[in-house]
Amino acid sequence: MTATTATPLSFAHLAALDVGPPDLIDLVSATGFASTSLRMLQTVPGSPAYPLDDSRLRRATLERVKATGVGVFYIEVVSLSRALDVASLEAIFEAGASVGATRVLAAGDDPDFAIVADKLAAVCALGRPFNLAIDVEFMPFRAVRSLADAVDVIRRADAANAHVLVDALHFYRSDSSLDQLRALDRGLLGTFQICDAVRVPPADLAYEARNARLLPGYGALDLSTLMAALPVDLPIGVEVPMALSHPELSPSQRLALMARATWDFLGRRPT
Repeated sequence: MTATTATPLSFAHLAALDVGPPDLIDLVSATGFASTSLRMLQTVPGSPAYPLDDSRLRRATLERVKATGVGVFYIEVVSLSRALDVASLEAIFEAGASVGATRVLAAGDDPDFAIVADKLAAVCALGRPFNLAIDVEFMPFRAVRSLADAVDVIRRADAANAHVLVDALHFYRSDSSLDQLRALDRGLLGTFQICDAVRVPPADLAYEARNARLLPGYGALDLSTLMAALPVDLPIGVEVPMALSHPELSPSQRLALMARATWDFLGRRPT
């Protein structure tokens, strides 16, 4: 993957869950991101989510999308577990697609990968009429924890719109293989999320992922080697939640800092 300061960047909503649509669209536009994800489903009970189930809110969001040119990239986050009622996602998918979403972020949350694959296949079938791709993000603190795990469930699901999301933090924290990544067919890869982190993993990987990531180039992850193993046309998202580490910064200041640091890193990274 070769990227420069001209590379369009997508913003991951995790880094500003205190701001929802339509205000989020204006914030993303003002800080230079080309698109954003929308956290439309809760990840844990009580966490923020913006399902756009109010028609007025949905129309306002679409108006801001059209006015700013900011795209809605992801719908987040579908938990692929035996408890998932796939049919219940239809309203979410319809709402997300109505404001321009093109992808859905999913995570594997059942130790039985046959169940995860079956749920993924059903989610892919549900998303197909809405032209939604489904990207499986492996995370070392979930059941589908590594690149190998994600590829396994995607191949079992056998759905053309199923792909892998490679998150830099999760890639290195799960000890995933660069050789396997290089060998993957381009069609299996969906998107890339960039961030940095300290060299030594903390005991609580979930907390680190949600609260303690670092800006690209400010940590010890070998981002250059990882990006060199990825296709040149893979979309790049920036996911660096900073609300706890930098409480003095407003959401707009956090987003502006993320954009500047990422473009600086991409611009000076050896190609």
